[in-house]
Amino acid sequence: MTFIWQKCGGLWGNAYFEVLINLQTKKLMKKTVPALVIAIFSLTLISCGGKKQSAASVAKEWCDLNAKAHKAEGPAKEAAEAARKKFEEKMEAKYKGDEAFMKEVGAEVEKCEAASEGR
Repeated sequence: MTFIWQKCGGLWGNAYFEVLINLQTKKLMKKTVPALVIAIFSLTLISCGGKKQSAASVAKEWCDLNAKAHKAEGPAKEAAEAARKKFEEKMEAKYKGDEAFMKEVGAEVEKCEAASEGR
């Protein structure tokens, strides 16, 4: 199947359609590239927006992990202890400079620690 512009051919026919295609591509790129950049930037900001957790929520999560570690046996116990250790390291790294917050977390943990260990 041949198109009309292929039959007319010649230098002028091909050049006209190449210019037309380039103009259409440029218009499309002017619209889509900025939109994609804005969308990617927005998603990056949203995903990197680390909200600060409350001391109670951090302590509750730790107590839940501690309870799992005390209830489990064998390889499950080791996995639960590793998960608890990983969580502790993550929280210590995240709130490294916030001593007051870490003290709050410690106080909250003391409240729930006995219950999580089954005492």
